[in-house]
Amino acid sequence: MACHAGGRGVESRRSGWRRVAAGPHTARRRPAADEAVVVEDVWKELERRGASIAEVPFSGQRGTGLRFGTVVLGQIENGEAQILKRWPGGGDALVGALKAPVVGRFGGFAGLQRTGGTLTWSVAERTLASAGRRGEESFEEVLGLLR
Repeated sequence: MACHAGGRGVESRRSGWRRVAAGPHTARRRPAADEAVVVEDVWKELERRGASIAEVPFSGQRGTGLRFGTVVLGQIENGEAQILKRWPGGGDALVGALKAPVVGRFGGFAGLQRTGGTLTWSVAERTLASAGRRGEESFEEVLGLLR
């Protein structure tokens, strides 16, 4: 099958179909609501909401893919944690941005053994830390000092 993209559309010589594009493709000026944004924007949004910590529980394994638990924003004052907001699902662009490093690190868990843990955003230190279990082994990783 030979496909040809000419100035007047896309066509297949073998099957005879033809589709004309509605117009030229253009770049979007800003990300969609569920797309990850610049990490600095996430830190600023956490600060704007008064959060000093955000926790993103996750789990997954080959065959079942990636799942997230309830995302929690918190404030730690005088050593005591106070919950500011809980998101059992999506519904907020910040939630997608908070989950993005897990997707970047583990993908869809294709080929991975059972893994579960929590990604913690620490606003004061500007760090992302992941801790949990991979198979029978515990893990702790600092994903980066992200400023």
